[in-house]
Amino acid sequence: MLNHTSRKGIIWLAAAVLVLSGCNLTAQVTQERISFDHENIPILSQEDKHYLITVAHTAVSDFFSGKVEAEHTWPAHYDSVNNTVFVAFRLQGKKKGSWSAREKNLAKSIYVATQRTLKDHRYDGSIKEEDISELKIEVFILGKNHPYSNAYEPGIHGLRFKKGSNVAIYYNDVAIELNNNTEKLLENLCKKAKLPADCAGDPNVEKYIFRTLHFGTTHLSPEIVTFYRSNTPALEVNSTKDRIQQSLDLAIVWLRDILKKNGTFEYLYNPSNEKYSDKNTIPRQLMASTVLAKFSQGNPNYLDAHRKNLNYIFDNWYREDGDKGYIYRNKWSSLGSNSLAIRTLSYSPLFDEYKDKADKLANTIMAMQHEDGSFDALYAYTGIVDNEKWHLAYSSGVAILGMSELYERTKEQSYLETARKAQDFYLVEYVDKIDENYYPGYVPWHTMSLSTLFKITGDEKYIAPIFTINDKLIEMQNTDGRPYMDYLGSFSDPKIKGYQVPHSPTNAVIVEGLAYAYELARDTGDVTRTEKYRKSVLLGAHNLMNLQFVGANMYYMPKSERAEGGIHYGPYDNRIRVDNVQHTIDAFTKILEENVPTT
Repeated sequence: MLNHTSRKGIIWLAAAVLVLSGCNLTAQVTQERISFDHENIPILSQEDKHYLITVAHTAVSDFFSGKVEAEHTWPAHYDSVNNTVFVAFRLQGKKKGSWSAREKNLAKSIYVATQRTLKDHRYDGSIKEEDISELKIEVFILGKNHPYSNAYEPGIHGLRFKKGSNVAIYYNDVAIELNNNTEKLLENLCKKAKLPADCAGDPNVEKYIFRTLHFGTTHLSPEIVTFYRSNTPALEVNSTKDRIQQSLDLAIVWLRDILKKNGTFEYLYNPSNEKYSDKNTIPRQLMASTVLAKFSQGNPNYLDAHRKNLNYIFDNWYREDGDKGYIYRNKWSSLGSNSLAIRTLSYSPLFDEYKDKADKLANTIMAMQHEDGSFDALYAYTGIVDNEKWHLAYSSGVAILGMSELYERTKEQSYLETARKAQDFYLVEYVDKIDENYYPGYVPWHTMSLSTLFKITGDEKYIAPIFTINDKLIEMQNTDGRPYMDYLGSFSDPKIKGYQVPHSPTNAVIVEGLAYAYELARDTGDVTRTEKYRKSVLLGAHNLMNLQFVGANMYYMPKSERAEGGIHYGPYDNRIRVDNVQHTIDAFTKILEENVPTT
């Protein structure tokens, strides 16, 4: 498992051998010193962690048997480690206590903190003696304090507020476990310190951040696990075909399991409160519907679900006006929603039953197109369109792709002509005027539409634009894991609104688009770009797999089965939105279809 301090120094401590004799807990070691990283966090071997977890379990046993700490001898090499430690209990993922201690010996600190945690009744009472066999224990070793600033990173840093005798601490995983935004987290910490809720703005309150070493046992793994931002990310890039396939299989099961009885998908699941959101967006629902349509091709296990999904869409969100059909909700019909509905039908094994509706949706897309090839963003809407340029950055490529795919299904020439006319316009807007109009949101969708048109027509004018827009896009990719290793492979740019921080749906759709760019570079013999895109695709896949809920990284979830296979929204936002997973499925499917070399 990952030890995020292991690169910071040399481990001088040899393996600790536990000797339980009578009432004494001792350790035989060959060295006497422990080194520290630059945050003053001790660098511990896996044997150290096993020993310290055993100390905590011994403290629990002693508490119920009446033994006392003085009966134990603590290894002298831990005398140099006087960091504050917290010990936390869980039963089946549910927190059952947490308390701190700071002694002159690390093992003693953990022993004392454990016994204090046994007296913590804030979580529906602490553990009972009969709970010992199921008890899981986590240890948090706190590093040095730094003044609170905008350098605070949720899940990486803990927080400490102090004013007079009022003190409160959140260690690092609280922000992830609760999934509070920073404002809410600071407000709750103020309340915990028995200070006004806005105490973060009080200059008389001492405010600090600190790094943490977090390790422990979980109900999901027999191993002692070291966590990074409450997660278990791979340290090295490991985007093998087998690993991508395993991740894809888990994601598919998660998407399948969130299909509701009425035929729609759960839009969002929050593992922190174990609730599904009642919010919804139709485009993201329809992107998941397209995935379901693909799954149902030749697979009877998905066909009934797909039929139910189509029934709901066209019974509830579809309207007709003469020869035009459109998806309508929240007082308008968007270019994106209509195009995504076309994509779903184009892949559907039930297409013949819905061909009339597909044609009417296509008529609406054609009615939204201007003579110059451009599109309107909205249909059946009489108000002023806010930020139409932003909407079209996403939906113009989707519309071209949808019409191209419908042409492939029907061979209706007008659909292809609509797609080509639109693509010609947006080639000028997004490629010729790239310095003026560049926005990352259009790149993956126009990559897919350009690639599809090239395959249909053989027109080589669609090749170079794919390379132009993707060459610029990959400049956004994090290739060095700074400032935090779980950013590695993600795409963000602090100068571009909407892309200031990395999040998984963006990363996934970009990776999918890059897989199309890789395919074209390979097939046209562009060796340099083939390798460049290959590395970018695999690095992006690495980032997405590191954001997947699997195994021990669900340690704080009593209902972990709801999260398994889901992709959290970002490194410090554990919510699983349907498009996080849908885009990842599409990206990984394309990578495997193209047999992208992983070495």
